[in-house]
Amino acid sequence: MSDWLSSLSDALAVEPALVRVVLGRVLGSAPREAGASMLVGRHALYGSIGGGNLEFKAIELARAMLREGAFWHTASFPLGPALGQCCGGFVELWFERVDARERHTFNAFDTARSEPVSACFLATIATPGQPLRRTLVTQCAADSLVDFVLDAWVQEQVAAMRQEQPCAGARLIRNAGSTLLLERLESAPTLTYLFGAGHVGRALVRLLTDLPFKARWVDGRNGVFPDLLPPNVTTHASPNPTQFVQQAPSNACFLVMTHSHALDYEICREVLRLDRFCFLGLIGSHTKAVRFAHRLARDGIAAQRVGRLVCPIGISGIQSKQPEAIAVAVAAQLLRLRELGWDEHAAHERGGPAQTRAVASSKSSGVTPITVHRARRES
Repeated sequence: MSDWLSSLSDALAVEPALVRVVLGRVLGSAPREAGASMLVGRHALYGSIGGGNLEFKAIELARAMLREGAFWHTASFPLGPALGQCCGGFVELWFERVDARERHTFNAFDTARSEPVSACFLATIATPGQPLRRTLVTQCAADSLVDFVLDAWVQEQVAAMRQEQPCAGARLIRNAGSTLLLERLESAPTLTYLFGAGHVGRALVRLLTDLPFKARWVDGRNGVFPDLLPPNVTTHASPNPTQFVQQAPSNACFLVMTHSHALDYEICREVLRLDRFCFLGLIGSHTKAVRFAHRLARDGIAAQRVGRLVCPIGISGIQSKQPEAIAVAVAAQLLRLRELGWDEHAAHERGGPAQTRAVASSKSSGVTPITVHRARRES
């Protein structure tokens, strides 16, 4: 699953014990990547390791562990005719039992990974006849959440994994009778402020349900929010949306798509004035982007900051103006930029004929252009 640490506590509130199944090693073609995982309860299932007979067998083994009281084991599967799959690769699965007594430990890991570190790794060591030993590892050394002193060979594996480009999601390593599962943890869900509960906003919220984002959805109108919301979305009915900009922590993501251009401008200006965001996207056309650039410059916003405003939003190449299509383009853009680390978004997202036209029209007036893409929706 994309963010099992955030889901684990809620899952343990429903099931007294779970088995976490992790793709610890992948060779060749497989339905999912190393590090993909799912949580298996006696009745519930959270996440997926790729579906098909592999997942079916894994669920059987996990539920047998719950019945028998086993704590961990591994199992290997060639993905061929014997399993009824034709991927042709090979996977090794890690199974570990987690119960409610460990919620505090995993909640602490979930909190710690949101700290500004280069990468977090979860090291779990299994030794026959002993309980599982776990610790969160940052900067090649264990932090304060230490269950055990890291052996030298574990530190070497962490250092080697950290150097991989791209870094694998998990490694399964054996040494002197012990088995190590080393996992690269995704960063905590990106806090995203979504301004506007119109058609695109509603479609986007539906897409964010299973993605690594935690949304605060803001609109000042009455009765615009749906009754049912994903667990990672909270709503705020407020006539003063800029207060949420002022209260937002550093490195939040902002998406602006309200019913009012004046309100859009007010929000964008405040985000740029404070200058502590990881991404600011504005729904609209190239004309809107250029007009905003002129106004922001007149209002004293530095040119470099103005250049970080992305308008229109969404990956290029999708021509449809249907709200659902725009939402897909925006969600894809956010996922891509999150993987790139956000600070690289301008270098990776700039380009194309549409940008050239907007740059030319802005340069004629001496205004630094906003980062723009092919227009999908006039707003």
